[in-house]
Amino acid sequence: REPDIFIQNYKVTFNEFMKHLNELSISQYETEPLHKMQSWNDFKKCWNLPIYYQYRFQEIGICAENVMNNESYELCNDETFKLKVTKTVWDCMNSCLDPNIFIVQLSHRFFKFILQLISRYQTWAKDANVKSKTELNDFSTRITFLEDLESDLKIFYFKLNDIYLMFEQLLCTKVPVDILELQKSCILDINLNSLINDINKCKLQSVTDEVMSYVIRVTDVPRLFRHTNRDYPREPCAYMKSIVTTLKTLQNKICQKQVLDHIVTQ
Repeated sequence: REPDIFIQNYKVTFNEFMKHLNELSISQYETEPLHKMQSWNDFKKCWNLPIYYQYRFQEIGICAENVMNNESYELCNDETFKLKVTKTVWDCMNSCLDPNIFIVQLSHRFFKFILQLISRYQTWAKDANVKSKTELNDFSTRITFLEDLESDLKIFYFKLNDIYLMFEQLLCTKVPVDILELQKSCILDINLNSLINDINKCKLQSVTDEVMSYVIRVTDVPRLFRHTNRDYPREPCAYMKSIVTTLKTLQNKICQKQVLDHIVTQ
């Protein structure tokens, strides 16, 4: 592919050939080093880095957008993340810092792109939380999705520092320290806690509403046995089984207790 050929030739030219040529000019002459001459700058301009970046931007961005638009609820086979969208966005962010893609001279653009990917992922998560109410008709499937999304967001948020460390490793000797600190603050200032809390509240409210629809049937029990002369119940009523089944959709026991506490207070 053209971008791969471009960066391969670019790195061979500047990291090997031109670097050696520049060192040779410094060692043999006391005049101005080669990299400070106008001809050096003219040669660098021949390599159209903005065009290369646009190739990568479209390549990586389209990959993330396709998954967010078409595979919002798909699971993935990954040890870290549960949803395919989260895994894809994380891989796209890592691609920006892949040595076979990343160019130091474009570091500011790739850093901005990473921030855009994070922002786009946040927007998708908010939309997915809302749309799941209508697009995921099965109650259990929707609750499982919300739990997976909440889990992914927590891990994603925790791992953001890894992105900065990768960036720092690529640039530690090539950009001023204050620039690195500014980039670090941009990453660490990202806060997903409010979004995580919103999804958790939505999940608990959905389970609570579902459970309460069964709890209402408690009022039918006295009438049912009084007017039909049935024997005393020897096993839980159907509504109790439904309540337990609904609560089991929540993997977190603390969340289960929160729902139960709400039911008791009603």
